[in-house]
Amino acid sequence: VLLKQGEKGASVFTTTETYVQKAFVVEEVDPTGAGDCFGGAYISCRKMGKDIPSSLLIAAACGARSVTIKGPMEGTSRLEELDDMLRSRLI
Repeated sequence: VLLKQGEKGASVFTTTETYVQKAFVVEEVDPTGAGDCFGGAYISCRKMGKDIPSSLLIAAACGARSVTIKGPMEGTSRLEELDDMLRSRLI
């Protein structure tokens, strides 16, 4: 079960484990489509074979990045953009 909680992050519950991902702190411009971006990124990552923690991290980055841009489709991201965002936050 995947529980999206917006600015509170997200959790995945399996039969044996719970995974928690904190939300990224960003300046929100428009929240429209953030949940869709998050969900699409999570499912895409899992379909590509990424594990749950990696998928949650990328999905959280995708949702966070999406709210920084006005419009429901304008905030969608490519994996390379999300990788850049994650790298810049780890430095």
